[in-house]
Amino acid sequence: MLILKNVEKVFNQGQATENIALHDLNLQVEKEEFITIIGSNGAGKSTLLNVIAGVYSVDSGVIHMNGEVTTTWPPHERARHIGRVFQDPLLGTAAEMTIEENLALARRRGQRRRLKIAINNDLRNQFRSSLSLLGLGLEERLEDPVSLLSGGQRQALTLLMATLGEPQVLLLDEHTASLDPQSAKDIIKLTRKIKKEQNLTILMVTHNMYQALELGDRTIMMDRGEIILDIEEPERSSFSVKDLQERFAQIRGEQLGDDVMLLT
Repeated sequence: MLILKNVEKVFNQGQATENIALHDLNLQVEKEEFITIIGSNGAGKSTLLNVIAGVYSVDSGVIHMNGEVTTTWPPHERARHIGRVFQDPLLGTAAEMTIEENLALARRRGQRRRLKIAINNDLRNQFRSSLSLLGLGLEERLEDPVSLLSGGQRQALTLLMATLGEPQVLLLDEHTASLDPQSAKDIIKLTRKIKKEQNLTILMVTHNMYQALELGDRTIMMDRGEIILDIEEPERSSFSVKDLQERFAQIRGEQLGDDVMLLT
């Protein structure tokens, strides 16, 4: 279980460019729950993932993971429990290293790193077995540099790497946004497959509202650092994209006042 209580994150505090990225945010994520997260640019979606992963420290509030307070844990300590895939396929892998070297590093996430990466035949066979599940033929290219892969292949590899260490939580930050339509479909299919096989807890940020309603079992909408809508099944099944848009407009109108609502 993942719990965030009264989490606050402010950038450039006290300056003219002050930005309240998360405001008194509360969120409880059950084990094996798959949550999609939507919201406009600057709503706090990526910041939410970053404070969970420990990339950003919080200004106030508490983060719990499986009963432990992880609020002050550095990113490398949380890496034992958290896998992550970014929007840019280039960020999740080391281009100059081979596919098998990338997998070996991912396998040791959160553990002490050695100067030399030891890869034996047993480990190679494990990698081939895992890669074969992607259906991309990468199991026959273990010694190829990752730089030779396409964006879709690289993102599929990154998704596999993020789950190799059996994390408790998988964070997906618009992980299909930079891909061509067919590659994006393939990655979504792979995401479903990994969720089904590994029963992971997943938080997925997306700008695609169709994805937000089709994937997972719960959708939250963020705006100005707050969660303004939280819908679960069976209610979520009756929602359309138009419903989400209308609900967003309604909530914003209530927050800002009817006069402002008329101007939007």
